[in-house]
Amino acid sequence: INAEYGNLHGLYPPATRAADAQSLEVHTRDGDAEYLHAGDNLAACPAFGPLVDAAKQTPAWQAITANLDALGAQVRAQIGDASVGSLRDNAWCRVCSGKVNYPGLTDALFDAIDGNYTAQYYLRRGTDAMKRLAIGPFFNNVIAMMNAHINDVPAPRWAHYSAHDSTLTAALAALAGTPHTWPPYAAHVELELWRDATNAPFVQIAANGQVVSAFGGALPPMAPLADFVDRMRPILIAEDAWRIACRTP
Repeated sequence: INAEYGNLHGLYPPATRAADAQSLEVHTRDGDAEYLHAGDNLAACPAFGPLVDAAKQTPAWQAITANLDALGAQVRAQIGDASVGSLRDNAWCRVCSGKVNYPGLTDALFDAIDGNYTAQYYLRRGTDAMKRLAIGPFFNNVIAMMNAHINDVPAPRWAHYSAHDSTLTAALAALAGTPHTWPPYAAHVELELWRDATNAPFVQIAANGQVVSAFGGALPPMAPLADFVDRMRPILIAEDAWRIACRTP
């Protein structure tokens, strides 16, 4: 909730906010019911666990595990006893805030740690079954709002979802519109509904201010809504159905 508070203050600075500004509704969920973090929160979606266990048996995952073990030994030798994952998170914070990084943590070592963790996170979203449980309800809700608008059904004209950086890896994996890179601090993705001169609906996706072509360029930057929905269909799931699926390993 603190992150969302900061986001809204950035979008609508109090100093420039009109006296009669409209109030915004903010909806929160308990952690064990939050679908935006399901890919990292087995309390919310126990059925995600067996999918990750299966991924851990793949050569790609095992290669990353071996790399991280070797990098962990290097970290202990150069920096001291430290969790490689925690070191990575804190190092990202220091880079973002302009602070000098930890002594012994060279750029090459940090890039190797970050690259392997990033690849591992994308493997956690590597199949349609994983994407469906990790981020499917979000895209289902967004598409439902878009369909409501083109059918003149009342729906929010703008919805702002606040989540974790790992949530964005799930969204970007589903869209397949950017290389597998870790979302930087203050990263954001917009899914916009447009209409052309004939009133036909289109979807445009932007990541961190840059328009992207989804699905590896299989769709144009301004894609017909129907084509976008067809591409997303394998991972779409309604929130109620998601709750049932998550409790059924």
